[in-house]
Amino acid sequence: MTDKESSKNDTERNLGRHETLRSGEIVVRHLGKYLLTGRIGIGATGEVWLGHHPELQIPIAVKVLSSQAVAQKPDYLQRFLLEAQTAAKVNHPHLVRVYDAGIDNDEYFIVMEYVEGNTLQRLLREHGALDLDFAVDLIMQIGDALKAASDHHIIHRDIKPSNIIVDKAGLIAKLSDLGFAKQLHTSSNHTQIGTSLGTPTYMAPEQAQDSRNVDLRSDIYALGATFYHMVTGHAPYPGPSAVELLEQHIRNPVPDPRLVDPTIPASIARIIMKMMAKLPESRYQTVEELQEDLRKAHDGSRSLATGLKMALRETMASFGSHLSPAQRVFIISVVVVLLLGIILAGAALLVLLLS
Repeated sequence: MTDKESSKNDTERNLGRHETLRSGEIVVRHLGKYLLTGRIGIGATGEVWLGHHPELQIPIAVKVLSSQAVAQKPDYLQRFLLEAQTAAKVNHPHLVRVYDAGIDNDEYFIVMEYVEGNTLQRLLREHGALDLDFAVDLIMQIGDALKAASDHHIIHRDIKPSNIIVDKAGLIAKLSDLGFAKQLHTSSNHTQIGTSLGTPTYMAPEQAQDSRNVDLRSDIYALGATFYHMVTGHAPYPGPSAVELLEQHIRNPVPDPRLVDPTIPASIARIIMKMMAKLPESRYQTVEELQEDLRKAHDGSRSLATGLKMALRETMASFGSHLSPAQRVFIISVVVVLLLGIILAGAALLVLLLS
């Protein structure tokens, strides 16, 4: 063991269970058996920390519920626990996994899969409208996540760019945050009559009126609003306040993304507008229907680069989500070399046939 490693271990042993060690902006603390090494996010109801799982030896994300939030709204605790229980029921490559949940010194926490990358919200903020191939690929992946949740009778109710995480390689997207999820066919319901839960910018009309009256088609609407944002760089409606946004989702015509960007294919625009139809019965009724239309609309124009990316993504997903950065680079390199080899061999064969 090096002096540096020994010093690190001594530091960790000397930390009390609830003490912190500050070095610049890095904060180290313990929560239960988990070592937390720094904040990676702060929200209205708590914080998310980067941590380390002592048994699995993998990085983790730990969501910690704010005691102040619970004091102001006691139902936050119920929703926090419901998120952990709901997410633990579904294991899917495009849903952020939950490993554990607990309480330590009156602090409630959820231990989740750590995805090294960026939220879709950040990508949109930094780059504006996304490449169409990339956007369609992400929608297909999140569609798979919605299918998996629906198979367990779970409605997400808060599909939006900040709840979609794209890994560092830009290959795999994962849906996170089931804090507002609804479990169908159960007696448990923490939503009051007339309450709208979710994010107004992407919320389905029926959800805006009463969050209890939702099903998979409400998630498809929110995914459509997110898709609109991805291809135009703007949210569907510009309402300056939550109330006005909800009114626009309920009453305003479905916006055509081609009015923002005329280069968007008409077939893609029609899909987005059908996803965002005002009446649930006018939308896609299943994710499978949506994905089939996306394939038909986009297969003809899919570029070679997207084909390579999709092959890489499927390869990465098949190996699981715990690959080290070096392993990921190696797998990407091998797949790229193999695919380029096939392309070059095909080109050489074509030259021989024509000569």
